[in-house]
Amino acid sequence: MKLEEIHEHWAKDSKINTLDMAGESVNTPKLHGKYLQIMSAERMKLRQLREHKKELVRVKTDYYMGRLDHEEMKNRGWEPFAMRLLKNDVPAYLDGDQDLIKLNLQIGVQEEKVEILDSIIKTISNRLS
Repeated sequence: MKLEEIHEHWAKDSKINTLDMAGESVNTPKLHGKYLQIMSAERMKLRQLREHKKELVRVKTDYYMGRLDHEEMKNRGWEPFAMRLLKNDVPAYLDGDQDLIKLNLQIGVQEEKVEILDSIIKTISNRLS
Protein backbone atom coordinates (compact mmCIF):
# COMPACT_ATOMS: atom_id res chain seq x y z
CA MET A 1 0.00 0.00 0.00
CA LYS A 2 1.28 3.45 -0.85
CA LEU A 3 1.80 6.10 1.80
CA GLU A 4 -0.77 8.32 0.12
CA GLU A 5 -3.34 5.51 0.22
CA ILE A 6 -2.84 5.14 3.97
CA HIS A 7 -3.44 8.87 4.39
CA GLU A 8 -6.56 8.71 2.20
CA HIS A 9 -8.00 5.75 4.14
CA TRP A 10 -7.33 7.42 7.47
CA ALA A 11 -8.79 10.76 6.32
CA LYS A 12 -12.04 8.90 5.66
CA ASP A 13 -11.93 6.50 8.63
CA SER A 14 -10.91 9.06 11.24
CA LYS A 15 -14.16 10.99 10.99
CA ILE A 16 -16.47 10.39 13.92
CA ASN A 17 -20.22 10.79 13.59
CA THR A 18 -21.04 12.40 16.94
CA LEU A 19 -24.76 11.87 16.28
CA ASP A 20 -24.27 8.08 16.20
CA MET A 21 -21.84 7.27 18.99
CA ALA A 22 -23.28 3.76 19.41
CA GLY A 23 -22.56 3.02 15.75
CA GLU A 24 -19.08 4.51 16.09
CA SER A 25 -18.48 2.29 19.12
CA VAL A 26 -19.41 -0.80 17.09
CA ASN A 27 -17.23 0.35 14.17
CA THR A 28 -14.09 0.92 16.28
CA PRO A 29 -12.99 -2.76 16.53
CA LYS A 30 -13.45 -3.11 12.76
CA LEU A 31 -11.20 -0.11 12.17
CA HIS A 32 -8.67 -1.48 14.63
CA GLY A 33 -8.62 -4.80 12.78
CA LYS A 34 -8.33 -3.10 9.40
CA TYR A 35 -5.28 -1.08 10.41
CA LEU A 36 -3.67 -3.99 12.28
CA GLN A 37 -3.89 -6.03 9.10
CA ILE A 38 -2.34 -3.23 7.04
CA MET A 39 0.34 -2.71 9.72
CA SER A 40 1.24 -6.39 9.69
CA ALA A 41 1.71 -6.42 5.92
CA GLU A 42 3.75 -3.20 5.96
CA ARG A 43 5.99 -4.46 8.79
CA MET A 44 6.67 -7.62 6.79
CA LYS A 45 7.66 -5.49 3.79
CA LEU A 46 9.97 -3.49 6.04
CA ARG A 47 11.61 -6.67 7.35
CA GLN A 48 12.08 -7.93 3.80
CA LEU A 49 13.69 -4.65 2.73
CA ARG A 50 16.06 -4.73 5.72
CA GLU A 51 17.07 -8.31 4.94
CA HIS A 52 17.54 -7.43 1.28
CA LYS A 53 19.80 -4.56 2.35
CA LYS A 54 21.99 -6.93 4.40
CA GLU A 55 22.40 -9.17 1.38
CA LEU A 56 23.06 -6.25 -0.97
CA VAL A 57 25.68 -4.76 1.37
CA ARG A 58 27.46 -8.12 1.45
CA VAL A 59 27.41 -8.47 -2.34
CA LYS A 60 28.41 -4.85 -2.92
CA THR A 61 31.27 -5.24 -0.42
CA ASP A 62 32.53 -8.25 -2.39
CA TYR A 63 32.08 -6.25 -5.59
CA TYR A 64 34.11 -3.29 -4.38
CA MET A 65 36.77 -5.57 -2.89
CA GLY A 66 37.14 -7.40 -6.22
CA ARG A 67 35.87 -10.71 -4.83
CA LEU A 68 32.61 -10.95 -6.80
CA ASP A 69 32.76 -13.45 -9.64
CA HIS A 70 32.01 -12.40 -13.20
CA GLU A 71 28.94 -14.63 -13.47
CA GLU A 72 27.26 -12.91 -10.51
CA MET A 73 28.15 -9.48 -11.91
CA LYS A 74 26.69 -10.49 -15.26
CA ASN A 75 23.49 -11.77 -13.59
CA ARG A 76 23.10 -8.45 -11.78
CA GLY A 77 23.95 -6.39 -14.86
CA TRP A 78 27.05 -4.87 -13.26
CA GLU A 79 30.32 -4.05 -14.97
CA PRO A 80 33.55 -5.11 -13.23
CA PHE A 81 34.77 -2.49 -10.76
CA ALA A 82 37.95 -0.95 -12.15
CA MET A 83 39.70 -0.31 -8.84
CA ARG A 84 40.81 -2.45 -5.94
CA LEU A 85 39.83 -0.87 -2.67
CA LEU A 86 41.24 -1.29 0.77
CA LYS A 87 38.78 -2.61 3.33
CA ASN A 88 38.72 0.80 5.05
CA ASP A 89 37.63 2.51 1.81
CA VAL A 90 34.65 0.25 1.13
CA PRO A 91 32.17 2.00 3.49
CA ALA A 92 32.58 5.28 1.58
CA TYR A 93 31.76 3.51 -1.68
CA LEU A 94 28.79 1.72 -0.10
CA ASP A 95 27.44 5.05 1.20
CA GLY A 96 27.54 6.47 -2.32
CA ASP A 97 26.30 3.36 -4.12
CA GLN A 98 23.14 4.16 -6.10
CA ASP A 99 21.56 0.73 -5.51
CA LEU A 100 22.00 1.08 -1.75
CA ILE A 101 20.82 4.69 -1.76
CA LYS A 102 17.66 3.64 -3.58
CA LEU A 103 17.09 0.78 -1.13
CA ASN A 104 17.69 3.08 1.87
CA LEU A 105 15.07 5.48 0.51
CA GLN A 106 12.60 2.59 0.15
CA ILE A 107 13.33 1.54 3.73
CA GLY A 108 12.74 5.13 4.90
CA VAL A 109 9.34 5.26 3.20
CA GLN A 110 8.44 1.87 4.65
CA GLU A 111 9.48 2.99 8.15
CA GLU A 112 7.30 6.09 7.72
CA LYS A 113 4.32 3.91 6.80
CA VAL A 114 4.80 1.73 9.88
CA GLU A 115 5.13 4.78 12.14
CA ILE A 116 1.95 6.32 10.73
CA LEU A 117 0.05 3.05 11.08
CA ASP A 118 1.28 2.69 14.65
CA SER A 119 -0.02 6.17 15.41
CA ILE A 120 -3.36 5.38 13.77
CA ILE A 121 -3.74 2.19 15.78
CA LYS A 122 -2.98 4.06 19.01
CA THR A 123 -5.61 6.66 18.11
CA ILE A 124 -8.17 3.95 17.40
CA SER A 125 -7.27 2.17 20.65
CA ASN A 126 -7.90 5.41 22.56
CA ARG A 127 -11.44 5.41 21.18
CA LEU A 128 -12.06 2.17 23.04
CA SER A 129 -11.16 3.69 26.42
